[in-house]
Amino acid sequence: KAAAAAGAGSDAEDEASIVRRLEVSTNKSQKKFLTDGCADTFWQSDGRSGQHWIRLWVERDAVITGLYMQINSADGNYCPSLVDVLVGDSPAGLRRIKTCTLAPTGNQRCCLLERVRASHRLVQISIRENNGGCDCKVRGVFLTGQLVPAAH
Repeated sequence: KAAAAAGAGSDAEDEASIVRRLEVSTNKSQKKFLTDGCADTFWQSDGRSGQHWIRLWVERDAVITGLYMQINSADGNYCPSLVDVLVGDSPAGLRRIKTCTLAPTGNQRCCLLERVRASHRLVQISIRENNGGCDCKVRGVFLTGQLVPAAH
């Protein structure tokens, strides 16, 4: 079971781990660095620009309240600068709900979604641009939310 790093939300309810599984487009052995809570470690993609993604499979009874990505401007052309947030029930059924332009200063947690109350099985961060580079470095992903018991 993958656990998303918590701490981006202010309510105690937001601390619940709502990530069931984490997937990445490349360098799968490095995905553990996305949730280790350490800003000095990172997942580095490998491949053509615009084809990098991070998928967060969400627990069935979860309501998403926020999504954040830790990046560092010191990573230069490895630093993501344009990302899409997609949601759906499967990789084939994803739809874009937001595009974010990122301009971090230093090692920063960037908000991709906040103050939402949404139920989705899958959340994907698609990295479209990296300050002119091909590969990207992401130092953390944070999906906040609440586990809501299913009604019987």
